[in-house]
Amino acid sequence: MQVFGYIRFSYLGRSDARLSRVPGATQAEYFQRLFDPLRMETRFHFFEKICLPSIKAQSDQEFTILVMASQDMPQPYKTRLAAAVADIPQIRLCYSDVPNILHAFRPIVKELTEGMVENSIHFRMDDDDAIGAGLIGDLRRMAQHAEPGTLLSLPRGFHLFAHQGRPYLLPKIEAFIAIGFAFVNAPDNIRNPYASAHQKAFHRVPSMMEPRPHSYIHVAHSAADTRDMHAKRVARLLKNVPDYDTAAFQDQLRADFAAAFPHSSLEEVFSTIQSVPDAISQ
Repeated sequence: MQVFGYIRFSYLGRSDARLSRVPGATQAEYFQRLFDPLRMETRFHFFEKICLPSIKAQSDQEFTILVMASQDMPQPYKTRLAAAVADIPQIRLCYSDVPNILHAFRPIVKELTEGMVENSIHFRMDDDDAIGAGLIGDLRRMAQHAEPGTLLSLPRGFHLFAHQGRPYLLPKIEAFIAIGFAFVNAPDNIRNPYASAHQKAFHRVPSMMEPRPHSYIHVAHSAADTRDMHAKRVARLLKNVPDYDTAAFQDQLRADFAAAFPHSSLEEVFSTIQSVPDAISQ
């Protein structure tokens, strides 16, 4: 069963991104905000240090990931993006200028699935998050027991952020989180994972959840949140883990992280969140 992943990378079009919800903004203003140099440095920082290494480290290497970027992206960023994915054969870099991200993916997915006679898996992830080394294999195993149209979710993972100069990695469980959010599709009915609101899709379709493996790192930073949102989120998270600094908690955290992300370390991801170009998140 084939597995397809979908990633948007600074796509200039209608999406659920915070940039596209600015009231009254013009296309030129979207362009300026989307490709602001500091914002782009932040996106590349996490894409190159968090997202791509996790894709390369998959224990099941049989998959295709489509990275969709804007045709209007300035050439220096296109060059850097191409270089970043050059050594990952599973990634196909795509460009489009259509306003709707679903329409951007559609012809490419049609080309890749044409003539297919079995079900396939289609999942999404963000360019600043990581997937656990077993995610592709876990999705494939789950899909063997799912009927077409079933939603797959791997809700357990980690939340990475910095607060007052200190990095944190907390356990996280979120049902139907966007990271690894997947549909099992029949060959004649391909459903794009961006076509459904991940928090509500389970209201309308059958779903399957595997809560045991740690399947992602959700990164919180100021390019994804406003300053106030980030501060409120951090306060709520830390309140729920009063034993974070105990030896028992830290030992279990390290063991769980090493099992899910054998290619990395806590020190490496802590360094990444502390060295983000946009330091507001700290």
